[in-house]
Amino acid sequence: MRCSVSIVGAIVGLVGVAGSAQAGLMTQTGTIPLRVTDWNETIMLDQFDLADGQRALVSVGWTVAATVIGSVEIESLDADTTMIGANLGATLSLDLGGHDLGDVEPMITQNFMATPFDGVIDFAGTSGATFGPLIQDVIASGTIFDATNFIGSGLVPLQVGAIGAAWASGSGNVITSFTTEARLTYEIVYQFTEVPAPGPVALCALAGATALSSRRRVRAAE
Repeated sequence: MRCSVSIVGAIVGLVGVAGSAQAGLMTQTGTIPLRVTDWNETIMLDQFDLADGQRALVSVGWTVAATVIGSVEIESLDADTTMIGANLGATLSLDLGGHDLGDVEPMITQNFMATPFDGVIDFAGTSGATFGPLIQDVIASGTIFDATNFIGSGLVPLQVGAIGAAWASGSGNVITSFTTEARLTYEIVYQFTEVPAPGPVALCALAGATALSSRRRVRAAE
């Protein structure tokens, strides 16, 4: 292939190639399985490899789905009919690579109209009830643009802490029993750009620029 370029043309050609970056995505997914609260878990994720400068990390996207599953037993000891509200949930605190992602809080409320105490603590009949499994999901997402901690050839942590909570309201004389479990599903996405190696046109431009520059140096020496 014959090349005929000027110095200006060569520079423009090289700039054009340098700007022809291609976008890409790298995704990591997983699940912290369902377990009784409270718990703490650290997941180690792969960092992003810059491939000897051929790639640049633009941002880190994250999406999590937090699930709380529980059951509740209620027995009213009141002498009158009363509405009892049973509440259970979990607060999942998230930290990704040193970035605080905040809390995700799936919560469940179950209401029960209890008659006066029927004389038997069995969480059944008209003054008692058992509910479950009760399930609630919450999805949260975001983007991290300060991606320094995610660059390298090692690992970066996703830290998750789950704290359960449960309480009853509406009666001063009530017996309750709760179970609370939580799990987390996550997706971490590295968005990056990749600059391909120079093609024949770019190499031709570089050769032309080098040749013309050499001619000028020779003339200057004469």
